[in-house]
Amino acid sequence: MSCSSYSRTVLDPDTVYSLDEGFKASSYLTETLVDPELGHSYESNKAAFNKACNVKENLWTWFEAPGNKLRLTRFGAAMSGVKNMAPVEAILEGSFRLHGLHTTTSPFETSAGYTWGQLPEGSLIVDVGGGVGPQSLLLAKHHPQLRFAVQDREAVARDAVEVCVFCNSPRLSKIMIYS
Repeated sequence: MSCSSYSRTVLDPDTVYSLDEGFKASSYLTETLVDPELGHSYESNKAAFNKACNVKENLWTWFEAPGNKLRLTRFGAAMSGVKNMAPVEAILEGSFRLHGLHTTTSPFETSAGYTWGQLPEGSLIVDVGGGVGPQSLLLAKHHPQLRFAVQDREAVARDAVEVCVFCNSPRLSKIMIYS
């Protein structure tokens, strides 16, 4: 087995996550989509994950249950791994470039990236599922004319408030945290 930074092992958090809840849920995706009740539901607790794992609560509530602390920690590590696959300031370019793959889908996006600076002053950027707000903090630093709202689960939003206080930046008055 290679020791290069590009090699993956069975213990890699993104790989383990994909082989557990992610693979289980994906194997129930077709069945969920053709189900008369689940296939057209917008409820977060009526997804392929629920069918695969036979649980009633949504994924996030299930992750936060006492017996699933390891799974929640592993999911967080997997999300950090995905984040680390792109350059730190990729959001400033307005695109998520992963190993050279890139598609242009937005009228605001060009080959140079999303044109954040062309948005009208005071425009509100909503970061849904934004965690503790690192992307909004970076954008606020480079585009102080914009306002930001970070929305995530209550437990994460509490952590986001602490992160914002820790950062102690005047730009943070432009960032709102919601759960």
